[in-house]
Amino acid sequence: MQPEIAIILLIFLVFVLLEITSARFFSKPGQTTDGAVVEIVSTLSLVLVSQPFALAGGAFLASLAAPGAAMANSAMTLRRSTRGTTAICFSSGTSSSVQRV
Repeated sequence: MQPEIAIILLIFLVFVLLEITSARFFSKPGQTTDGAVVEIVSTLSLVLVSQPFALAGGAFLASLAAPGAAMANSAMTLRRSTRGTTAICFSSGTSSSVQRV
C-alpha cells in the first residue's frame, strides 16, 4: 500500500474513533429508525449516483476544454522498420508497449 493512502485511511479511522467515543455515536437523543433510513439512503445515493456523475461530468468537461490532454503523460510515436513494417509505440513514465500495424 502506498504511504499516502495509508495516511488518508489512518486519518479517517481517527475521525471515526473520535466520533464513536465522544459524540455518543450509538445512542443519540431523539434518534429514530427513520433517521437511520435517511442516512443509509443518502449515503448510497452519494456513492452510487452523485460521485460517479460528478467524476464523469468533470472528465467530459475537461475533454471539451483540453481535448488533447488525455494522453498528456504518455508519448505515442510511429516507427518504421527497415523491412517496411510500422509499429505504434506507447510510452509513459513507467512502462512502454509496442503494437505492430
